Amino acid sequence: MPKAKTKHLDEFTEEEEKLDEGIPQKTVPNKFPTLSGFPYRIALIGEAPGKDEVSAGEPFVGQSGKLLSALLGKAGIVREACFVGNVCQVRPPNNKIESFSFNGPEITSGLSVLAADLANFKPNLCVLLGGTALRAFTGQLGITAWRGSILAGNLGTNTRTKCLPTLHPASV
Repeated sequence: MPKAKTKHLDEFTEEEEKLDEGIPQKTVPNKFPTLSGFPYRIALIGEAPGKDEVSAGEPFVGQSGKLLSALLGKAGIVREACFVGNVCQVRPPNNKIESFSFNGPEITSGLSVLAADLANFKPNLCVLLGGTALRAFTGQLGITAWRGSILAGNLGTNTRTKCLPTLHPASV
């Protein structure tokens, strides 16, 4: 049986990206850990779900999620012991988070959901995957300048959380 050819994230044509325009937005909930008893409480925070995440109904299950899982494994971190979520829980048009205003309803409602979920999870570290998460937690811009730094961040609450910004798996 021939093997299906997979495409890199940036290989999709404009026509293929437009196929999902006009489809009602489906919310993809954040995912709480399915395993417990680990000495860490890590939250992995991305920007928004992609097509695979919308289909599966959970964050980071597409190409970026596979890379994220592999990188976590190399670091000795069990993904199933981590909270995995996004700043925005709906897929942006053409998979471009810039399509949404940062102060618009898609992101502000997503941040409210994320803040409530994180208040329940109580992470001791939030790994910020990309510039959108960096901005949401710290107000800073420029992920390449801040990646690898330990910053204090929050989501509009009085609770400060250690944050580690890094590149989003889709950009590596």
